[in-house]
Amino acid sequence: MPVELTGTPLEATKPVERGLADLWSRTVFTKSLDWRLRFSESLQNLIKESLWELSNISQDRVPNPIEYIETRRKVGGAPWVGGPRRARRVR
Repeated sequence: MPVELTGTPLEATKPVERGLADLWSRTVFTKSLDWRLRFSESLQNLIKESLWELSNISQDRVPNPIEYIETRRKVGGAPWVGGPRRARRVR
């Protein structure tokens, strides 16, 4: 998912990679560079957090609450918002 429109994406070989590549190819050209950077960062945080949780599960480890909250803040619903919210007129 290269954020620069001139970048060439790597070949997607796994189902999740193919799904993300499809989403990216249909979305990227309509979004600003700032949006693409935010989306890419949010997705990377989500993947890291998911691996962290899987590691905790496989080690039968319960993280301390502060560590858990700090990690969850990076991947909650807010980072996935596509951009700043615009006020909508109610008619």
